[in-house]
Amino acid sequence: MRTVLVSAAVVLGLGSSVALGRQGCCESVAAPCVSYWAAEAVFVGRVEANRRVGTSRVVSFAVLEGFAGVRASTIEVSTGTPGQRCSLSAAIGKEYFVYADRSEGGGLTASRCSGTRAVEDAGSDLAYAREVKQGTAPAGYISGRVLTASRELAGRTTGVPQPAEGISVTVTRDGVTDILTTDRAGDFRMASHGSGAYRISVSPPDRFYSDNASTTVTLRDARGCAAAAFTLHDNGKVAGRVVDAAGRPVAGLTIELGPAGSGPGRRVVTDRAGRYLVAQ
Repeated sequence: MRTVLVSAAVVLGLGSSVALGRQGCCESVAAPCVSYWAAEAVFVGRVEANRRVGTSRVVSFAVLEGFAGVRASTIEVSTGTPGQRCSLSAAIGKEYFVYADRSEGGGLTASRCSGTRAVEDAGSDLAYAREVKQGTAPAGYISGRVLTASRELAGRTTGVPQPAEGISVTVTRDGVTDILTTDRAGDFRMASHGSGAYRISVSPPDRFYSDNASTTVTLRDARGCAAAAFTLHDNGKVAGRVVDAAGRPVAGLTIELGPAGSGPGRRVVTDRAGRYLVAQ
């Protein structure tokens, strides 16, 4: 069998995805209406003690203002291994707005990724928690962002992600479907229809494809929020025709397409007219 190796620096994808991230720590930054309903305990606390237990740090908080999952006046929270990425350094006497999760062992854990931070940096979180407590919190919503990202033939994403405007997004819950369209920033948003599971899917035009075009998010409360992010890539194609010295088409020739020196690439066989097409 004859094989032709075509080396190409072909970029499959035009686009990008905007990563919403806490610098140096988390992959995503959640809105208060997301963090609040995802946590097992929410409170404002002052650090009373800070001790090591094994490889972890356990912080004792005096509860100054409790919102969810809080009954005691003092709560102990594991804040991770000192020096570990996203672990919380809690200074004695300092006040924090705490979002705590339940560990497998039953204790509470918190980190910068859960949204826990110094109370002076948590104005929006504190305001939302007080609204929930007072019964004045607004209805929740489903939101998200769609981006396009350039991708090489080998699969590596390159460049800076860009917002994808005009992409159709379908949100379904209990048989009720809403169809949204992304704005110039690639964002979409709709009011929730109450607690429950929502299926979110993107329907990109033919020029794009997505490795994961749908996801499911769950709202624990009608006042909660959820967000989803999608990345699209150009549905890149490489096409050509092979002929012999006399200009006659060469059928049945294996064409291998891949970055130079990267090993086996994508393989296709020319048709009766000598044509081939490599597509994502």
